[in-house]
Amino acid sequence: MYISDFFLSLPRLGNYGALCRGLGNSDRFVYEQMARRVLVAITAFVTICNTDSAPVGVSSFVELDLAVASGARAIEITASEIVFENELYVRHAEMLIESTIGATLSGGHQTRLFFLENGTKLSLRGVGLENGRASRCAGDLLECRAYGGAVFVSAGSELRLHSAQLFNNQAHLRGGAIYATSSTVTAIDCTMSSNIASWGGAVYLADGSNVAATNCTMASNSASWDGGVIFAHGSTVTATDCTMASNSASTGGVVSADGDSTVTATDCAMASNSALWDGGVVSADGDSTVTVASCAMTSNFASWGGVVSAKGDSTVTTSNCTVRRGDGGVGVCEDCSFPRSRV
Repeated sequence: MYISDFFLSLPRLGNYGALCRGLGNSDRFVYEQMARRVLVAITAFVTICNTDSAPVGVSSFVELDLAVASGARAIEITASEIVFENELYVRHAEMLIESTIGATLSGGHQTRLFFLENGTKLSLRGVGLENGRASRCAGDLLECRAYGGAVFVSAGSELRLHSAQLFNNQAHLRGGAIYATSSTVTAIDCTMSSNIASWGGAVYLADGSNVAATNCTMASNSASWDGGVIFAHGSTVTATDCTMASNSASTGGVVSADGDSTVTATDCAMASNSALWDGGVVSADGDSTVTVASCAMTSNFASWGGVVSAKGDSTVTTSNCTVRRGDGGVGVCEDCSFPRSRV
């Protein structure tokens, strides 16, 4: 049952009608708001008890807050946009938030959107996460507001994105859109654009995290330091059939990897990315391994290594790729190879 269905039935409830006739307009509004919240809580409880039940329909931040807090398994956004008043904590085992109308969830340039507590799973389908902000840090990492402009994924948790758009999110330090520590992020048919951070313009991965992106577009993201799209520290990045264009950073215009990270890209297009210093597309350091197969890397720029930069014991291997020189040459590497690639 949707909230609108509930209100359509109210005129048929005699007691409710009699009560409303005795109330002023302001009192009636408060009563209706209370009724809406009760219905959201009841419907959320039904989804917990019955996995086959219809999703909870919500159209405001208050309703979404209540549905998330109540542990609804499935929530459908019925409004075109919901602006968050504060971030929402996902504390229950598994939750789906979806929209069939392409709804936007906005941080209003003021707040992060979601915090996934340890061991939780959040799936976001068909929604846009926009204008999230992570601008300060209270000292405790778990409460750090400078990490993950849209979503903070804590240890053991999993974030699943399908047909989602992450746009114009910003973190003062790490992960303009997503910060993940010892956790998993999956993105399918998604767009990440115009996200900004100091490290990891769109995504920051820490301490054994994994991100797998399929058929995604990552464009115009930027980092003032490392990883225009993704910064990986001791983590794993897998990209398949993705387009990465016009991203920028000081090091690693698309990806910067260190701490024994693994980066694999297959059937991707990487064009017009740039780094102020090294690695217009990829910068690898600290025993990291980068493998690029059947990709096109064109018109990328860096002062050193217009396409790739590998330092220390890191390795970069490309195969069956088209690598066209941008400014800064192809690569600055101690251990790079380009088998069966056209350079």
